[in-house]
Amino acid sequence: MKETSPQLFIRIALEEIANPRDGGSVADDLRGSCQAAISALESYTPDNSNPNGSRQIVSQDIIFRPFLLACSLKNTGATLIALDCLAKLFSYGFWNTHDDPLIGLIIETIAACFVGEASDDRVTTQVIKALSSAVCCDHPNAVHGGLLLKAVRIIYNIFLLAKSPNSQMLAQATLMQIANSVFNRVPSVFDFDAIMATHSDKLETGQSSMNPNSKLRNSRILADKNGKSDEAFDEPTGLNVIEALGERDPLTRHSQDILTDAQQLQKDTVYDQIAKDAYLLFRAFCKLCMKSISGPESATDLKSQAMRSKILSLSLVYMTLKNHSHMFSYPSPSLFTNSIKVSKPADIAFMIAVKQYICLAFTRNVVSIVPQVFDVAMDFFGRMLLNLRGLLKKEISAIFIEIVIPMIESSTPVTYYQRLAMMRSLQRTLDHPEGGKLLVELYLNYDCDANSGPEENIWERFINALAQVMTGSHAESVDGVAPSTFSFGMNNKIADNIPSITTASLTNYTKEQVRQLYLPNGDNAELKKRVLELVVRGVLAPLNNWCKDRIKQSETPKIQNSMIDVDMDDPETFQSSKDKKARLAEGIKLFNMKPKKAIRFLIEGKVIPSKAPRHIAHFLLNCPGLDKTLIGDYLGEGDDASIAIMHAFVDYMDFANKTFVDALRSFLFTFRLPGEAQKIDRFMLKFAERYIQGNPDAFRSADTAYVLAYSVIMLNTDQHNPQVKKRMSCEDFIKNNKGIDEGSNIDPDFLEAIFKEIKENEIKLKDESPLANLGPTELANEKKKKKNAARSATVHSATNADSLLQAMRKNNGAVRDPTALDTKFEGSGNAVFYEATHYQHVKPMFQLIWMSCLMSVSSFLQKYEELDTIITALEGFKYSIHLSCLFELDLEKKGFITNLSKFIELNSLLEVKEKNIEAAKMLLEIAFIDGNHLNENWSTVVKCISQLEKLHAGGLIEPDPTRATEQRKRDAKHIEEMYGNLSSQAVTLSVDRLFTSTSKLTGTAICHFVRALCEMSWDEILSSSDKEHPRMYCLQRLIEISHYNLNSRIRIEWTQIWAVLGPHINQVGCHSNPNVVFFCLDKLRQLASKYLEIEELSNFKFQKDFLRPFQFIFENNPDTQIKDMTLTCINHLLVYKPSRLRSGWTTIFATLASSASEKTESIVKLGFKITNTIQIDYLELVVQYGFYPDFVATLSKFCQNFKFPKINGQAVTSLREAVQKSTQLKIKVPRKGTLKEESVDEDIIEKQWLTTFKNMKHVIISCDLEVRTKALSHLFELMTLHGSTFKVEFWEIIMSEILMPLFDILKDPNARSKQSEEDKAVWISTTLVNVFKLCIELYSSVPTLFTPQFLEPFLDILMVCILQENDTLARLGSSSLQDLIEKNLEKMTHQIWDVIAGGIVNLLSVTTPNELFFDAIDDEPENKTTPFGTPLAKKPKRKEFPKIIVKCVLHLIVIQTIHKILTSNRCNEVYDSFHHRHIYMFGDALYKSYIFARAFNEDLEVRKSLHQMGFMKQLPNLLKQETSSVSAYLTLLSKIYCDNTLKNRSMAKEMENRLIPLSYNLVANFCSFDKTQQSHSINSWLPVMESIVRGFAEYQDDQFESNIAYFYSYFAKLLQFNHIPFLEPLSVIFDRAGSIYMITKPAPFPETINLFLSLENLYATSAGDDSIDQIADELVKSTMELVVTELNDEPAAQLAEDLVSSTMIDTVRQIRRESLLANSADPFQKPIDVDPFAKRVNGDPFPKVNDLDPFGSPLKS
Repeated sequence: MKETSPQLFIRIALEEIANPRDGGSVADDLRGSCQAAISALESYTPDNSNPNGSRQIVSQDIIFRPFLLACSLKNTGATLIALDCLAKLFSYGFWNTHDDPLIGLIIETIAACFVGEASDDRVTTQVIKALSSAVCCDHPNAVHGGLLLKAVRIIYNIFLLAKSPNSQMLAQATLMQIANSVFNRVPSVFDFDAIMATHSDKLETGQSSMNPNSKLRNSRILADKNGKSDEAFDEPTGLNVIEALGERDPLTRHSQDILTDAQQLQKDTVYDQIAKDAYLLFRAFCKLCMKSISGPESATDLKSQAMRSKILSLSLVYMTLKNHSHMFSYPSPSLFTNSIKVSKPADIAFMIAVKQYICLAFTRNVVSIVPQVFDVAMDFFGRMLLNLRGLLKKEISAIFIEIVIPMIESSTPVTYYQRLAMMRSLQRTLDHPEGGKLLVELYLNYDCDANSGPEENIWERFINALAQVMTGSHAESVDGVAPSTFSFGMNNKIADNIPSITTASLTNYTKEQVRQLYLPNGDNAELKKRVLELVVRGVLAPLNNWCKDRIKQSETPKIQNSMIDVDMDDPETFQSSKDKKARLAEGIKLFNMKPKKAIRFLIEGKVIPSKAPRHIAHFLLNCPGLDKTLIGDYLGEGDDASIAIMHAFVDYMDFANKTFVDALRSFLFTFRLPGEAQKIDRFMLKFAERYIQGNPDAFRSADTAYVLAYSVIMLNTDQHNPQVKKRMSCEDFIKNNKGIDEGSNIDPDFLEAIFKEIKENEIKLKDESPLANLGPTELANEKKKKKNAARSATVHSATNADSLLQAMRKNNGAVRDPTALDTKFEGSGNAVFYEATHYQHVKPMFQLIWMSCLMSVSSFLQKYEELDTIITALEGFKYSIHLSCLFELDLEKKGFITNLSKFIELNSLLEVKEKNIEAAKMLLEIAFIDGNHLNENWSTVVKCISQLEKLHAGGLIEPDPTRATEQRKRDAKHIEEMYGNLSSQAVTLSVDRLFTSTSKLTGTAICHFVRALCEMSWDEILSSSDKEHPRMYCLQRLIEISHYNLNSRIRIEWTQIWAVLGPHINQVGCHSNPNVVFFCLDKLRQLASKYLEIEELSNFKFQKDFLRPFQFIFENNPDTQIKDMTLTCINHLLVYKPSRLRSGWTTIFATLASSASEKTESIVKLGFKITNTIQIDYLELVVQYGFYPDFVATLSKFCQNFKFPKINGQAVTSLREAVQKSTQLKIKVPRKGTLKEESVDEDIIEKQWLTTFKNMKHVIISCDLEVRTKALSHLFELMTLHGSTFKVEFWEIIMSEILMPLFDILKDPNARSKQSEEDKAVWISTTLVNVFKLCIELYSSVPTLFTPQFLEPFLDILMVCILQENDTLARLGSSSLQDLIEKNLEKMTHQIWDVIAGGIVNLLSVTTPNELFFDAIDDEPENKTTPFGTPLAKKPKRKEFPKIIVKCVLHLIVIQTIHKILTSNRCNEVYDSFHHRHIYMFGDALYKSYIFARAFNEDLEVRKSLHQMGFMKQLPNLLKQETSSVSAYLTLLSKIYCDNTLKNRSMAKEMENRLIPLSYNLVANFCSFDKTQQSHSINSWLPVMESIVRGFAEYQDDQFESNIAYFYSYFAKLLQFNHIPFLEPLSVIFDRAGSIYMITKPAPFPETINLFLSLENLYATSAGDDSIDQIADELVKSTMELVVTELNDEPAAQLAEDLVSSTMIDTVRQIRRESLLANSADPFQKPIDVDPFAKRVNGDPFPKVNDLDPFGSPLKS
């Protein structure tokens, strides 16, 4: 049979040990055993499938016996061979590890080979090797349970007892290997359901295989030679625990039960074996490190076994927490009793079983002053924070509150080294990648926990404590040499493996070192530096890093591990909880001052749910921190509300099954009894009631309990008040309580027991000071004891932590909610732990600590000069500013940056320090990192950059020559060093990097940066303005960053940048130093050239804004050279970038327009030259991109500079040429709805015309005579030439915006207020005349214009002109109107005449001087009318006379205008174009004017009154108006009457009825004038007579024949006036009369006419008087009878009869009334456009009053 490896090893080993050198019976047995084993080996067959097979067991016993005997020999060689072979057999899995007796015997045999210090090193090594193989072999063959502990104990003893350092080192390494092997078996990923399935029957049925009374199966395995059990390893001989661990967790099994079960391997699952082995081994390590070291000297003896044991075990526990943290979340149901309720893995986590050992391992060792122990303990705590914080929430809180924070604050006795080492350890912990998350979770789970008190604000208290250390004013070094002068322990980070803890590697401390270890003070500067590093690199840096990581990652909350319940991570929820906690803390603080106000505050803040007594009582009972005295005072008030709250307060207490004293003690623990008897009485009554409710059989009634309670309180005071001299005895107490139980006595034994308990144990509050009742001597002794507490360091804190941890274990981790009505517990001793996933949590954290951090780092920068310390402090600024920027905390950010800027003092190289340069470099780095958030703080950065450049540019300076030589040398060296630092590549690169990276800044950030640079640039220029070349560093940098950002920024961002930079360039461009301006313009030109390379789309204005500084500088800098350079720069852009210009044309033209207004000829010429160049070379581009209006406006400006008339004339010509050229350009645009087809845009052409016309109009209005005349000529020339192509809509615009404004001086005399009166007069006499003339020509040339639509506004202007007070203007309007009509008669339509006639009639009405008729007696006439029916006016005042006279003159001019129109050379054409209604309109208006003038001339009284009032020097009259109006009227009537055309034939009879009576009357009156006395009247009326005679001569034959008889005699009388113009027409009349008729008798007609005239006047003056109406009626009848008689005509007779009828009379009356109403209307109102001579119809044969001939003859149809 082929041998396997184990068989080969065994045979070789047996052959070697078969012949030992030592003789004796043992040797014989050994040889025999070896032979038997070899024989058995030959027949040995491994049967792993049957571990209980007898053959295998027998074979292994036979094989093991030789090795057992070899180890028992005192033969080193045989022992080594045996041990080596046993180790190899374990490694190859030869032994059946399920055979507990055999394996136990093997382990015992190996252990027996080590005999302590006398053991051979080789044997010791083999023992370690063998035991390691047994434990660390593959899992199925490894030893477990008690055997595992046995092997570890042996190796541990070797580590302690072996003398050889090598053996000690090997044992230490082996222990670490074993620990790793055992703990590595615990899987990091597990199947919880599979684990629970193996224990489901036990957990559900309650049947447990965990027998607490089970015994060990083999005493040989679990007991040593002395008969001691394996618990000796748990509690090694000579090592005692500091104190008992307190009560064991009732849900965790006893270790002996677990150990017993661990031997039953065949019944355990793999999961159970893993959990039990890990638990037993870890528990053993924890208990070993918890052992105390007796004696003060042993406590610092590093080489002692106790110390080495403590260091090693503590290190093993630390390495376990570090490398195997996943083990503590492993579900371990085998470690718990069957009563546990399991709902999730956390309920049966491994941590639940070992929690107490972990915590106590830390608290027992953190009190040590030995650095090696303390350092590991603090790193141990660090691993608790990093890896187990979710499972140790309450325990970590207790450690922070009772140990860590008090040690930092030094509020408890603590050594200097402990504080220093704690800072280093905390920094190492927080410097971990998980450090930032750890800090955030501390804040979330403690500071934001509304169910915890203010003392659990761990984050806030922790940072404040650190800040207090840094800002403290302690001496720099106390008590001699500082401990930092030599090395203590492991100050650096603990390595991955435990360092050597051998006796050779450890060195005991000297007495001096031990003394210094106990020193409470030391080098405070060093301590502050360590705290600074902790704050900066352990707090701020991790928070920054964590925020960066979280921003990059998903912010979806996730569970930390399967053992922690984590709710959703909502920052708002946590902030709300934090606010609630803050309100609670504020409420507690307020309660301890003003309870009632505090209760109201807490109710309003929803901390107390409502005003219900039970809610308030529950808060008072459960909320920690409330002053017990104030609780008593508040509850003791006598009002109903307070009593109700007190009753509810007591009702929450449960006194059932409690002794009377215990119940009273617990009752009085909750508050302090007030001093008033009534308040105490109410408390005792309620207590008695509540006690009897819980213990109804205690007394007969509640009165008994009430009296006894009072008695016990008095007894307590009597026995424990030091002021009581004679104290009460027990007999006295019993006597005082006789008969209180309803007349019966209480059992004396009961009262005696009460007396004894009160005497021995005073009733007092929990927080009551034990010194309160001490006398002076006792108090002094207590103070002396406190002074000797230095050597106990942190024992007090650790004890408090132990107590708190034990209390938490007893309460199963209960978390009391002071606002809840019932006490609730969360989990199995674990409160919910929240994992941090959202970086926004850091914001409130930083807001809490920023002020502390600011004070800390600022103080270091101010006090220290060491470079390392300065860099650390500056890092603190960097991290703090980053957090402030990240969360947009403006106040915090400004505070840090402002403080940092105070340390950047760069005024002089001699004053500069290295820390100033480092601060400047840090500020630059901050700006590079957080530039997007600096906002207005960029000014600080820019100032720093400017100062750096100023010092660097200034070069080396010479020291002060007045100082001593040595000092000058030192100064020179300092200056050289500082200049070297400033000139270093690091500083230069930092500055350059900042500017080159500006393209990565956000739009808002770059704007702030540019604004800061602009401000600093201006400061630089102003501060050095006295120099020829001022500082322009920042200006240069501004141009650089503009280049950097020009192409990388979107337009909207660049626009925002330029909105800041542009005004600064404007400001610099207006500086008085030309070098500055030239530099600015040159850089602006370069930047503009680059900017124009970027294409601009239509309708944007980026270029316009960018080039605007050229315009601003030109307009605001008075220097001619600057203006010249500005225009040169613009010309440069035009030459090299014309095709890239878009909106920039606007700025260019605006600048050129400004140049046109300059007073320097060279500038004006240069500007006009550039403008003319644009017209010649680039006009197409200008028109194409829509900037033609700007171009024309620029030319217009050149027309208006009066100093250079030559340029004015050229500009006008250019204006004309530009519009003609531009309109010929075919500017094509896409058609609507398509992108391919193109067409000429007519709107663009119209806009070009309109723009040109507008500018020409402006030139006409504002320029000199020569220029405006030329412009006027060009304007109308263009309109005349091209007007026919204009649309009607476009002409409407031209009329309203171009032509009509030329007449604004007529409409509004103040329209041109800037012109002098002389200029206005010249303008009117020259330009306005031309305007009227050209307008008439324009209307005549453009058919489109000669329509009512366009004529009406022009006619309105003419009418306005005629109405001007200026006689020249009035006559100009009149002549222009006449000219317009005459030149366009062929175009005159009825509609046009409607407009003209209506306007003229309105003019007559408006200019009628109605003010001439007034009541000379009454200033306020009422119901009085003029002779023609209009109301009388008020008596005019003297100042109104000129206006009345003007009206008279204007009225006469209007009449003359009408007369000229009617008598012009083309009058026939005029009449031909009339419609009947126009004849009536003119006739009616002229007749009214005649009637008005005649009435005034006949009213002598009014005329005399006016003369007396000073109206005129002579008696006023309207004779001219009367003659002119009637002359025009007669001309009109005569012309129509004589017209025999078909058009006017129908009107002949009507005209006859109007013309003949009026003519007859006028001729008859004229013939009655006395030549000698009325010559003036004769001369005035001669033209009228001439008009009548000439008209009569032109009558048709029938007309002449029918009327000559009436006029013949009067015509004959006219010959006597010798008026030559009469002769010709009179000769014609006489000739015609002689040839046609013989006159036989005088005509009676004149009498009839006079009667009708009387009738007309009577109607006009009757004003509705009935008597006058009756006279008029009679007059009508008599007139009609006379007509019938004289004419003897039947039709006439019939007409008379009709007139006489009453119906007709009524009709006449009605007509008269209508006439009165019509005459009372506003004389200025424009007549209604109706035929004024229209006839009444429908049975009414009479015409309107206006249709009546004034001389009495009605017109016939």
